[in-house]
Amino acid sequence: MHLYVNAVIRKYEITAVQKVPAHINCPSYAKTGIVENSNIIFEIKDEETIIKMKKAAKLAARCLKLCLENSKIGVTTDDIDKIAFDFYIENNAYPAGINFHGFPKTLCASPNEVVCHGIPNLRKLKNGDIITYDCTVYIDGVFGDCAGTKAIGEVSKNHKKLIDISKECLYKAISVCRDGQKFSEIGRIITEHAQKNGFNVIKDFCGHFIGRNMHMYPLIEHHYPNSYNNNDRMKKGQIFTIEPILSEGSTNIHTWKDQWTVCTNDNSFCSQWEHTILILENSAEILTEGE
Repeated sequence: MHLYVNAVIRKYEITAVQKVPAHINCPSYAKTGIVENSNIIFEIKDEETIIKMKKAAKLAARCLKLCLENSKIGVTTDDIDKIAFDFYIENNAYPAGINFHGFPKTLCASPNEVVCHGIPNLRKLKNGDIITYDCTVYIDGVFGDCAGTKAIGEVSKNHKKLIDISKECLYKAISVCRDGQKFSEIGRIITEHAQKNGFNVIKDFCGHFIGRNMHMYPLIEHHYPNSYNNNDRMKKGQIFTIEPILSEGSTNIHTWKDQWTVCTNDNSFCSQWEHTILILENSAEILTEGE
């Protein structure tokens, strides 16, 4: 086991990596931890790939639902990670977090001031915590990806509002996505709604195109102004994630010595919601919408 320390989250222990059964079809990084970069930009998916991605996305969504439902006072994020691992294996899918750039677990589990990439551990969830899970899966040669945040027990009004507004930001951004829409609109809408409600967008982390690779280009920026130009527009058949992270305070961040866990410098709580979407002619289809 490895031991890490944080002034607010305090100490936690990480259990050993679970072994994926030999019959599971694995991505190339499963054994090496080396993730191959995709040189495809603004990819438009064919019908066969879209069908596969819908299956992967639904599986990720079912996993997230399971994780959120089982998160309560006294449960550890390691417990939740094991639930997710077992769920994926039962469905003949690879838990895509394992060995992704060397990550040791199925899920990212990010409580309270952890912005993202928290490693599931033996710290028990407490009354007043909020917890975000990022669920990824690999099946039939493609990836599924989604995330969501839950309040544990009784939380402050501001933390409940943080969770609600971060979810609203996601859905407001999705509502304008369609063929021909500017990518810059995603960040504009998210930033305006977050700031109007007293929250701030973490600029350091983005959404991404997704398919045969977990992360494909271009990245989807949630802040505004952003780096897109007027010609960067959505096209029918593109699939990407939108996954804004909102902070109740500072957007200045640091990474722990584990090289994964990212926290706000002022220990402000964060919330994140994520969907994978498919661009249609006049709208977007949410592939990771819960059943």
